[in-house]
Amino acid sequence: MAVSQIQKDEIKRLLVEGKKIEAIKYIRSNFNLDLKEAKTLADHIEVEYDIHDYERATIGNSQKRKPTNATRTIGKVFMSLGLLIFFIAIFIYFQQAKLSEKSIMVIGTVEGNLAQPTFKYEFNGNTYRYLSSVTSNPPSYYLGEEVEIFVDTENPENILVNTILDRWFFILFISGFASLFSVVGFTIYKISNR
Repeated sequence: MAVSQIQKDEIKRLLVEGKKIEAIKYIRSNFNLDLKEAKTLADHIEVEYDIHDYERATIGNSQKRKPTNATRTIGKVFMSLGLLIFFIAIFIYFQQAKLSEKSIMVIGTVEGNLAQPTFKYEFNGNTYRYLSSVTSNPPSYYLGEEVEIFVDTENPENILVNTILDRWFFILFISGFASLFSVVGFTIYKISNR
């Protein structure tokens, strides 16, 4: 029984796509074979041509799904967001550095809710309180703990608590997000350009 190249290619295509039953039906209808003979022929074709090599050669070249411009755009958007978030982290860092340069350091004490503490400090004879913008569980401070506080001489309510949690947590947190967005965006962009 002669099998033309076109018929072999059709059978291989069905086998590559994982449609072995359709390949067997195709063989039965085109070659007038019973089920057992059609399955045997499909098995021979599968063995004769390494289907995985064929898949790499044909699907890899002709049927490979081309990435759309939308995929590249998504990658660019993620990279841009990552860059923007990173610049925000840098901006916050320089704002804190500027505040610490023009400020006077005082010692404050921790009071109130320890998960989100209030810092009590004195400046120019006046007592001030500052509610931390950072919460932690378990608490990072203990009641009565003394901490360094940079107080803006022009606006004593504008302060910077000089602890790792209050000074660096937010910067590191958003820098992590910036890195994540950048890596995801770069990966999507690179995959879309293959």
